[in-house]
Amino acid sequence: MGLDPGLLGTRDRAALRILNRAVVATTAQLVILVYHRRQTAQEHLSALYRAGWLERAVLPPDTRGGAPLAFRLSPRARRRLGYGPLTRSRAGTRLRHSLNIVEAVAALSRLAIDPPDGYPVQAWLTESIVTDANLPHVYPDSVVTLQLAGRFTRVRADLG
Repeated sequence: MGLDPGLLGTRDRAALRILNRAVVATTAQLVILVYHRRQTAQEHLSALYRAGWLERAVLPPDTRGGAPLAFRLSPRARRRLGYGPLTRSRAGTRLRHSLNIVEAVAALSRLAIDPPDGYPVQAWLTESIVTDANLPHVYPDSVVTLQLAGRFTRVRADLG
């Protein structure tokens, strides 16, 4: 593998953490959540892909034009970073569902482009983290904590 994890930039490490938790994300989603510029995201994600950190797949386009790319951590990257392997149910059978969850969090992040109080998403507990927490009778896809206008709000996402 080409890059030492200690030499990765803050944004690249953030993208890898998101991909570990959410399993998959598109370039457009990572622009909103991490990189803030499409060209920057494309350059960084391409470098991570070439170095063996990421796998990518072309998704069917929603409209005419270019088809979006979806990224996930490669098995070698998961081992190198100390993450467990993907289970069969998380490996791809729920691709659209996982992308919808990331899209919902990205939409919440778009609430404030230049937020006066800082970045609105304060915490994001993905389905795997909520499941590991052993909360009785709670089965959300994600739990997101937002800070808007100085107040904290929790959003529980159940996307079916």
